[in-house]
Amino acid sequence: MRRRLGAKTAAALALWTLGVFALAARGALRGRGGIAAAWPIPEFQLTAVDAQGERALGRKDLLGRPWVANFVFTNCDGPCPMLMAGMSELQDTLPEAFRLVSFTVDPDRDDAAALRRYGAAFGAQAGRWIFLRGSKATLYKVIFEGFKQAVLEDPKAPSGSRVVHSTRFALVDKDGVVRGVYEQDDLESLRRHAGRLLKEASHG
Repeated sequence: MRRRLGAKTAAALALWTLGVFALAARGALRGRGGIAAAWPIPEFQLTAVDAQGERALGRKDLLGRPWVANFVFTNCDGPCPMLMAGMSELQDTLPEAFRLVSFTVDPDRDDAAALRRYGAAFGAQAGRWIFLRGSKATLYKVIFEGFKQAVLEDPKAPSGSRVVHSTRFALVDKDGVVRGVYEQDDLESLRRHAGRLLKEASHG
């Protein structure tokens, strides 16, 4: 039974990945590396968590500055530590104008305290790198519809692999439009394209 479920999950993820490549659109960042993208993130209302506390945060609150997103959960025993390390690297190397936003894919277990501890373990700077949590329905809608990325939950799986999710990073412009999607081992392309977004922002 578990093998059949695993095969279905793998097939769904493969189809979703193909869909992401097919959705490359006009207006996207071009150049080597990354998946070209140009789709707006839908409206949402979630809770932002950092070392300073919690606050309500919606799509409109992220407008005006470019940002980078990724998807993690604190009980993950797979790729999440690597993804967190990648975000920490971006915190050190991207201009201060960029926000960093990590979406939990396991909000039932990732409460504010757990996310704070997780962020602290990777040096998350309050006010710069935030974690978003909220209802699972809202989070998954944003990930699917806004970022065109996969997230699938198997409640019967071991704790550390209960959620299968995208390991990509997304680059979002000041208008809330996803402009590129990058693998963790291609953060150099993300940084290069981030510089282009800053130039766009400076020209209005």
